[in-house]
Amino acid sequence: MRSIKILNLSISKSSYYRFLSKPEKDKDFDDYLIIKEVFEKRKEKVGIRQLKMLIERRHGLVMNEKKIARIKRKYGLITRIRRKNNFRIFAKKNHEH
Repeated sequence: MRSIKILNLSISKSSYYRFLSKPEKDKDFDDYLIIKEVFEKRKEKVGIRQLKMLIERRHGLVMNEKKIARIKRKYGLITRIRRKNNFRIFAKKNHEH
């Protein structure tokens, strides 16, 4: 039997090249679809903690916050940050009881 040495492992050439030809599976893609669905329903205004709570409530899945953060970073889901309303501050200053 002909074999090649790769990292001190003896495997056949056919096994090695079969491994190289297979595309890598993206293990996060299914979770990404769930996160994206919830993220877009909330108009991209939810952060990691709120996404975690919504996914647990709606889909019944328990997902770690670090995993959600990693998937958001990997697929470019950026949360829109709310800006403060200056008119509200002015209204509070001018409002007298």
